[in-house]
Amino acid sequence: MVFLLTAPSAFADMPFWAEKSAFTQGDRVYFVGVSTQAKSIEEGRAKALESARHELSQYLRAIDTSVITLESQMTYQCINPNGTYNVYRLTFAYLAQLTAFKRKALDAERASIELERIEVAKQLAANRTLIADLKAQRAEAQNQEVAATTIRRQLISKANILKRRVACGMTREQLIKVMGNPDTTENESANGKWVKLAYGRYWVGVEGGIVGCVFPVGYALVHTMCDDIAGSGCYRGSF
Repeated sequence: MVFLLTAPSAFADMPFWAEKSAFTQGDRVYFVGVSTQAKSIEEGRAKALESARHELSQYLRAIDTSVITLESQMTYQCINPNGTYNVYRLTFAYLAQLTAFKRKALDAERASIELERIEVAKQLAANRTLIADLKAQRAEAQNQEVAATTIRRQLISKANILKRRVACGMTREQLIKVMGNPDTTENESANGKWVKLAYGRYWVGVEGGIVGCVFPVGYALVHTMCDDIAGSGCYRGSF
């Protein structure tokens, strides 16, 4: 149905729906598209249909409404003094179709939110695991540092005790009574008469059951330190 009027009386005769953008009657929702200053009626009708589709998008709050069938019911158009046309196009879609569209869109949005929630939950769980691992690593590093500090203190303590209480001429039994059992014991193959007893960072060279010299573990051969370096005192090497 088409109404064609000319100005100036045209606007007084406009149908009620031309002043609306959208309204509902019965099982239909109507959308009004408007095109002003169109150069031809055909151009005005096409642009008015686009305008009506835009009103539909606004109504559904959706960008893509191509799945919705938008039917034209009537057109109202008037001629402006400058020869252009104002075109008003009344279109409609069925309420049931629009309701189904909204429901589907809402379900899709809910599904998207749920997927996002699951992803966030996974990320939070991964972060908690990472934090727990970092805490465990930090605790292990602290434990290792405590252990290393304890070992350093023990070595320093052994060195201090050794320097104060071990002297050449002591028997092996006296040495063990003072220092306790050695960390390790080695018979030196290069010169079988010497035995090396390790206490922390130091070797104690024993020959024939008697302490002959004391030297740092960095020096490997006891006979070199105790036999070959004559007149160097009981403690040999760098202390």
